[in-house]
Amino acid sequence: MYSTQASYVQSQSVYADVRDFTIQEAGILYGANSPEVLAVKAAWCAVGVTTGGECVNSTLSVNEAKSIPIFSIYPNPVSNELNIISSSKLEVNKLQYKINNMAGQLIQEGNVSNNKVNVSVLPKGTYVFSIDGKGTYKFIKN
Repeated sequence: MYSTQASYVQSQSVYADVRDFTIQEAGILYGANSPEVLAVKAAWCAVGVTTGGECVNSTLSVNEAKSIPIFSIYPNPVSNELNIISSSKLEVNKLQYKINNMAGQLIQEGNVSNNKVNVSVLPKGTYVFSIDGKGTYKFIKN
């Protein structure tokens, strides 16, 4: 929103400041609980600029609830190996993974080994990592 940039954002502003300013400005323009404010909040959540709990939607549909990931990956950005941890009792090492580029092309696939996936051969860029239909994650390869 141009008015946010012109009125609030300064050279020392960080992403969290811009998030707060755009949510505030959408509230001023459209009303505090308007669909536009919800869309702005959802957009910030989608790119990971959040304070945490605000991205949990109390009107989660059944399909959305089923897609809540049960795995986490780290580090992100990554240089050589992605570590995979499970928040459930599923055995990570028995699962298959796929890595796609941002155009959706399959770049790499295989089985998780020792809770790790070697990504050292990938060129620098942003990728989508999916594991056996149990979760999808965006990561950056350095």
